[in-house]
Amino acid sequence: MNSFIPPDRFFPYLTWTGIQEMADRENVVILQPIGAIEQHGPHLPLIVDGAIATAVTGKALARLDPEIPAYALPTIFYGKSNEHWHFPGTITLTTETLYHLLMEVGTSIYRAGFRKWGLINAHGVSRKF
Repeated sequence: MNSFIPPDRFFPYLTWTGIQEMADRENVVILQPIGAIEQHGPHLPLIVDGAIATAVTGKALARLDPEIPAYALPTIFYGKSNEHWHFPGTITLTTETLYHLLMEVGTSIYRAGFRKWGLINAHGVSRKF
């Protein structure tokens, strides 16, 4: 289930007692890869963004000094992809849903005593101002 993420850096493989006993949780880095399920041309699979987010996160963690405490959460494969809705296979969340999902994940991480949370986004973001 960890894919490109090194098993010893994959947050879901930790136990709750291991987290409870973890020293200096406020300095442990938690990474959240984010992708999308959408078209990337007729020659590529829908999972491209999620695969890139997972691979980049995993390769970075594999190169990180083992003394630096850092873990990856499972990739969020659904993003805000309404600009691709007309392509068959696109799965999209609204901006509000994605925002709330991320805020609730962040709140859970914070509640567990972690204070460093990074988002690894491999999906484009568009905004109207």
